[in-house]
Parts: sequence; structure tokens; C-alpha cells
Amino acid sequence: PYIPEHGAILSPNVQMFRAGPETGFSFLPEPVAIAAVVTILMPDAANSNYQTLLAEKVAVALEVAAASGSDEVIIPELTGNGSPQAVDPRKFGDTVSSVLLTLYPQAFKEVHYVGSDSFLSACRLTHGDGHSEAPLEPTV
Repeated sequence: PYIPEHGAILSPNVQMFRAGPETGFSFLPEPVAIAAVVTILMPDAANSNYQTLLAEKVAVALEVAAASGSDEVIIPELTGNGSPQAVDPRKFGDTVSSVLLTLYPQAFKEVHYVGSDSFLSACRLTHGDGHSEAPLEPTV
């Protein structure tokens, strides 16, 4: 489906029934219910306005997540496609945390970051003690 430049797709009431790649996407013993999944189209990392566009996209995703009624948000690291323009996990972590703290400081009771050490470190440096920053174990 087409995702508008300043829009997002909200998929409410999602059930995860497979584990991650570390187990070959095996079936979970029980499905895990997720209140909603928000999907956005990421900007091209080679764009000269990348950081601004990224912050705008993150703001849209967080706005939709907050409007969904969820009091928790899980923010995964972007893995990119391996190209030279792939997303730097530190820049992404810093941008996500900055937007969250600036625009949505009270929107969520819990914020969970999932990703590499460099992504998590960037989130912690920016986020400080403002929210729960303990990453969820990647079990789904």
C-alpha cells in the first residue's frame, strides 16, 4: 500500500505468532498480542535533509502510536539494506529519543528500545532517566 509522505499505517490488534531469526522464525508457544503496529516510509539516508525528514517521520509514528491509545511503545532499530546510505543506528537512536522527549514526553508510560548496542547507547545518552529504557528481549 501507498504510505503518504507525512502519514502512517496503523494496524491495530496485531498478534505475533513467530519468534525472530535467531530461532529460524519458529512458532511461539502462544501468540503475543500487540495493541498496534505503526508503519512509516523512511526517508532516503542520502537526502541532504535526512535528519529533518527522519525527525518528521518519527513524530508521525509517535503521534499515531499515542492516538492508538497504547501506553507503551517499542522502538526497534532500523537495520537498513546494507547500502552505503544505510541508517546509522546512533543517529537514529538519538533522533528517536530527541523527538520522543521533545514532543511526547508524557505520551507513554513505558518506552522500550530494541536493537544493537550502538542504537541502545544513543537512546540512553539522549533519553537519560526520563523513561524506561530497558530494552525488551527480542522474543517475538
